Amino acid sequence: MRKVKETIKRHSLFSEREKIIVSVSGGADSVALLLVLHSLKEELELTLWVAHFNHQIRGEEAEEDRRFVLNLARDLNLPFAEGEGDVCAYAEKKRMCLEEAGRILRYEFFLQMAKEKGAGKIALGHNRDDQIETVLMHLMRGAGAQGLGGMFPKRVIDREVEVIRPLIENSREEILGFLKRKGMGYREDRSNRDTLFLRNRVRYRLLPYLRRYNPQIDQVLFNLSETLREENDYLQKVSEDLFSQIAYREKEKVFLDLSKFYSLHLALQRRLFRLAVERVKGDLRGVEYQHWQSLSNLINKERKRFSLSLPGVCIRREGEMLVFSREKEEKGSFFSFLIDAPGRRIIPEIQKEIIVSLFPREKGFAYKGDKYTQFFDANEITFPLEVRSRLPADRINPLGMKGSKKLKEVFIEAKVPQREKDKIPLILCNGKVIWVCGLKRAEQGKIKPQTKRILKIELRSRDGKEY
Repeated sequence: MRKVKETIKRHSLFSEREKIIVSVSGGADSVALLLVLHSLKEELELTLWVAHFNHQIRGEEAEEDRRFVLNLARDLNLPFAEGEGDVCAYAEKKRMCLEEAGRILRYEFFLQMAKEKGAGKIALGHNRDDQIETVLMHLMRGAGAQGLGGMFPKRVIDREVEVIRPLIENSREEILGFLKRKGMGYREDRSNRDTLFLRNRVRYRLLPYLRRYNPQIDQVLFNLSETLREENDYLQKVSEDLFSQIAYREKEKVFLDLSKFYSLHLALQRRLFRLAVERVKGDLRGVEYQHWQSLSNLINKERKRFSLSLPGVCIRREGEMLVFSREKEEKGSFFSFLIDAPGRRIIPEIQKEIIVSLFPREKGFAYKGDKYTQFFDANEITFPLEVRSRLPADRINPLGMKGSKKLKEVFIEAKVPQREKDKIPLILCNGKVIWVCGLKRAEQGKIKPQTKRILKIELRSRDGKEY
């Protein structure tokens, strides 16, 4: 494929005599990726390994995928290696969505294999359509420039190993056309068609709708991601240079010179805030835009003394220094995570678990919920669901009510003690609260005569009993 060669050259993805781990799931993209790299093998004297990872989710279908990839590797006379991981168990343990858990375990396997083989590159099959969908998903979740930049054609994940995406500028249509001309089959994951999942709704509903307004929206979004990646890369380097000048680390704390911080542009202040949090916490999970706004408001009011608690991080002012320190995770502290498929998720902060089930509607069954079990129309409540503790601006449109109500009012009416308010999980769909567990559910997703699929959400104690 000529365009792939151009992508490889433009982004300097690899050169002659490279050793490359090729991730092959058996899907169209990864099969095309392997065929293209195999066609360049002799010309560029490449050393290739076929790597396949089993997520232990799809049972016999996953085993059929493995056999397909193994046979493909044999046909191409390439070495084959496989890994596996219990993605569901890992997601539950780390309180993250299945997609993120799967990505982490895959990368660990590929990185370990790269180090064992002395390979400097890990090739992934993401294409142009994946990039466009990713940008839209990040936009809907409130991402900044980094998130809207989407996936990088090349990214360092270890000092000696890079992830490369040779197909990132090729459309899904081009890839399928290439495989058809080659007479090559591939495996299809049935879940890729289920519009219960956000990516599939973006692919099959949102993008076709946006194309009515601008037939070139795919190219617009792809260009946007490329521009933002380049600008974000520059700003990140500037921010890191500034951080080294006005901040320092002492044990598990970060100290930031407030007098110098004041003089910076707001955009740089925000980036330094994120860098400080990340250096202390290790990541930015659970840290949202409103947290930065809270800090910014306190700074702008020139408060001489203040402290601010974020998920996992405490910020306080000491003289002319902002001090970022790790906040101990205790029961009742802020929690936030995504559920992207039916299953069980533990909330360790409150020693409870959320159980999500999906099934066809049974005729004659009323589906009346109670304080700790609620039923929803699955066509209106779609993944990913967000589970978190309360935030100041939260509202709910209660069942049977036309308008919305502040959660503060819901808690007051239910006479919830102050110490218990942060322990009550909220279930959100597309940013809207659909259930205050144990107290109030929303109008959204109520069961109607035409409802065909039921989404059941339960809150249980870790011992299996009700809340």
